[in-house]
Amino acid sequence: MGFFDDMAKKVGSVANEAGSKAKDAASIAKLSAEIGSKEREMARLFSEMGQKMYYEYRDCIPNDIEETAAKIDDIKSLIAELNEKIEYVKNS
Repeated sequence: MGFFDDMAKKVGSVANEAGSKAKDAASIAKLSAEIGSKEREMARLFSEMGQKMYYEYRDCIPNDIEETAAKIDDIKSLIAELNEKIEYVKNS
């Protein structure tokens, strides 16, 4: 019976280890999802902050981000032109 007892202990040990690894993997997945959620929230807040800064302080934006602000200005102008074209098509 010693052989079967040893085999049962080994199988039980492997099963416990596999269960533990599965729990660890689930915990890691849950924590990783939470990290991803928090990173998306942070990106949204950075975007919100940047948008507020752009509209509030456009006239005194530091030189190191002026290029980005100028690109935003160009895109806003293009959007305005495209909206005008939409209105023209609607009214034609």
